[in-house]
Amino acid sequence: MQGGLRNVILALPICLLVACNPADSPGNATDTGRSRLHANNNSAAFGDYVVHVNALSSATLTPQIASAHDIIRSENLGLINLVVLRKTGEPVSADVKLVAANLTGQLKNVAVEKITEGDNIYYIGVVPVENREMINFDFDVRPAGTDRTLLLRFSHEFFTR
Repeated sequence: MQGGLRNVILALPICLLVACNPADSPGNATDTGRSRLHANNNSAAFGDYVVHVNALSSATLTPQIASAHDIIRSENLGLINLVVLRKTGEPVSADVKLVAANLTGQLKNVAVEKITEGDNIYYIGVVPVENREMINFDFDVRPAGTDRTLLLRFSHEFFTR
């Protein structure tokens, strides 16, 4: 399954990535001190690092990929994926913390799991979702070997049937 999960997750469109340490980007700061990027942007540069984030319905995974990673395929489960790379393209291990909430402030319990496939490293979480529910994912990412924390907010609206 060479790069199977990566190809599925990174190739899908996203709604919005809000990212960066305020020192990296002078964009509009959110109430959490995280700066906004333009809509439909799923990556952000932080000095020597690039972080990619994506979200999708777990129902879009193939049965083989879902089974290989113990993910339930369902329209009512969202999948969040984060990848940290050096600007050279080399995958980087990181300490990843995530807080997720919908627009009414209801916290969503999302456990982040590290997945390694060959040289690739992914951080995956599954979250229960309702139709048309917008979820804000606030990430604190600390790449291995650094004391710097990268702050990201990624927002995605999920659609169920």
